[in-house]
Amino acid sequence: MRKIFSLVFCCFSSILLCLSLESAQGRIQKYGPVKVSLVSENISIDGSSKFWLGLWMQKEKGWHTYWSDPGDVGVPPTIEWVLPDGINHEKLVFPVPEKVLMGKVEANGHRGKNLFLCEFSCEKKIPLNSMLKVEAKVSWLACSRTCQPGYADLTLNLPVVDKAEYDPFWRARFELFRNSQPVLPPMDWAAFAYTNSKVIRLLVPVNSNDESPNFYFFGKGNLIRSNAPQKILKTKGFWEIQLQGSPWSSGKEKNLSGLLYRQGGWDENKNKSYYQIDLPLKSYSSTSD
Repeated sequence: MRKIFSLVFCCFSSILLCLSLESAQGRIQKYGPVKVSLVSENISIDGSSKFWLGLWMQKEKGWHTYWSDPGDVGVPPTIEWVLPDGINHEKLVFPVPEKVLMGKVEANGHRGKNLFLCEFSCEKKIPLNSMLKVEAKVSWLACSRTCQPGYADLTLNLPVVDKAEYDPFWRARFELFRNSQPVLPPMDWAAFAYTNSKVIRLLVPVNSNDESPNFYFFGKGNLIRSNAPQKILKTKGFWEIQLQGSPWSSGKEKNLSGLLYRQGGWDENKNKSYYQIDLPLKSYSSTSD
């Protein structure tokens, strides 16, 4: 009798788990080397508060997709949301980038499994005990030695109840994503950027315990080349990161914007590896050298 009860209980628990996963993750679709689906950190929503949804993407080994600013090659993923009236969304938030290779060309992208998050809000309260249907038309470019565009029409249904509930599996991954996002440097962090159009010099302060930090700058826009070495020098109390200007630059950029990665994190926050920077560009002639 106990064995029968245990078996029934296990089956019932499995059914509940499947229902939970179904409500928190839409159907997985595969297109070429990429799998995608819509996911939610909520099992249900209350119909009036803000909530987050994510695009989950998994690439086969050796393949990558691109960051919001790919660099010299690549096209970032895009999402066209199809939403009921009264539901609004913010800009898609990309995971932090890494260096990827399209053939022999370095670019900014993502390998393996990734989340892309988007925040939603309700202009008016959604009726209780109804179902919110979210649709998304997703497109991307996956590359290895060759490239393959991909497309998917994705759907996710979320129950609307009196009190929203979180899905423990996806909630943890959403939190991990948010904690990995770039941060602004401290207010007293004195960094500078100089250019002569061919070379951009990014100067960041040296700390007393710095030896030879591993920096990499992921540029936004078309100011710098992604497929070029970034030389690091120590000079006059600064680490100087030399970036190669891009031939696709408009020549009118006023700022150096992007993410500065430091292996091992930053001194005041070791679990943060990316600083979000936006520095005014000065010409070489305005410096003492």
